Amino acid sequence: NFFIAFAGSIENKSTIGHLSGALDKLVVNEASRDRIASFKTLLSDQKTTEEIDFSAFKTLCAKLPGGGGQRVQWAKSLNLDKLLANILPLSTFFDEHQALRSLANADIDILVERFRDIVGQAVREGIRKLQTSATLSASPAVGSVRDFVNSKFAGAMTGCFATLDDFHQGPEALIGSPNPRILEGMANEHCLRSNAHRRVRTPNYNLETTPAIEWEFVTAPRHGAAYPHTPAVSDPSAWSG
Repeated sequence: NFFIAFAGSIENKSTIGHLSGALDKLVVNEASRDRIASFKTLLSDQKTTEEIDFSAFKTLCAKLPGGGGQRVQWAKSLNLDKLLANILPLSTFFDEHQALRSLANADIDILVERFRDIVGQAVREGIRKLQTSATLSASPAVGSVRDFVNSKFAGAMTGCFATLDDFHQGPEALIGSPNPRILEGMANEHCLRSNAHRRVRTPNYNLETTPAIEWEFVTAPRHGAAYPHTPAVSDPSAWSG
């Protein structure tokens, strides 16, 4: 929601006053009120009194304390409820709580001590998995793969921010509702639009192509045709969609 509220211009900048006002609209409960108040305090400490760019906005977000949602989800992933259920005494078919009601204080103490050990083991294993995951994510090998995957989209597009009104109106306000006949809509988009045969050069692979060529390549490739990214082949049915 903080990122949605960052309603800047196409230069990715917003006035602090505009951002502060947008944040006020996000107050829905006491927790959000406290979180937004903390963020507005950080905003007031900014050296500039006029504009804040996206980089500075991200830096401020990083200073906010966590909201707890991810911690709750991680705790749920430990399945502590199932671990507890597995050590509870069995009861009858018609009254599954009968055995619990029959437990003496000494039996309850034993059950609690046993569950305490199980919780400790589950928490330790869960934290080790988080630590291992963080270590792998930071490794050079994973970083190289991530950089390679991201490079495919390098320079392909540049994002910019709109306003809260644009967010609530949805994409339909800009491009209309999607065609319920999906295949027909995709074909029209690639082959019938004004730019269907306009040649473009991709910034990632340096290939020259058109939307119509790409559609043909995927849906009905011609025998012997050489496409920008594929040599001429005798049997294109092997990779036809």
